[in-house]
Amino acid sequence: MAEIDEIKVLYEELQGYLSQTPMPVHPRDSFPPQSQTCWENINHIIDELEKLTGDSMARFKIVPTSSGGFEFISLADYRGKLNGLINRLYAKYFSHEEKPFSGGPSTVISQSQSQNQSIQMLLEIRTIIDKNIDAHKEGTPQKGFMEKLRKGLSSVKSVAELLALIWALAKEFKLGIDEISKLLT
Repeated sequence: MAEIDEIKVLYEELQGYLSQTPMPVHPRDSFPPQSQTCWENINHIIDELEKLTGDSMARFKIVPTSSGGFEFISLADYRGKLNGLINRLYAKYFSHEEKPFSGGPSTVISQSQSQNQSIQMLLEIRTIIDKNIDAHKEGTPQKGFMEKLRKGLSSVKSVAELLALIWALAKEFKLGIDEISKLLT
């Protein structure tokens, strides 16, 4: 049972590496030469897994390509090998558990990035409101719009909800798009 626990630790570590690896934007995107430890760590884990399982996993080893005196790894190759190794370990040892990265690693990472961008946008809007709200007199449509928008931001969960809130408040306070644009810049 101790072997399975050790395999599980390495399996989780591999998932951590994959979750932190950026998606390639272009087919030739690669790790910079100074990031050699990224692929060395994976190769060390593969060595440990081979000792624990007795299975050959050499095909998942990360082998850098040399060019111009530098070694580099294609992000697509790195992610593909890492994903393949994780899926192999899942199928052989952990199929009774929820599949890692349900929906696929790219979906999980994209969702996370999208959520982070949404949160950042909400924070930026809140900062703009806080900075500009005192420039408007109490009782004006502009001040009312900004006060209600600030209160409503806490319930917003997506960009679509934010836009719906802005348009509903603009309609309520009879503000045009040009005026809203001035208030939120």
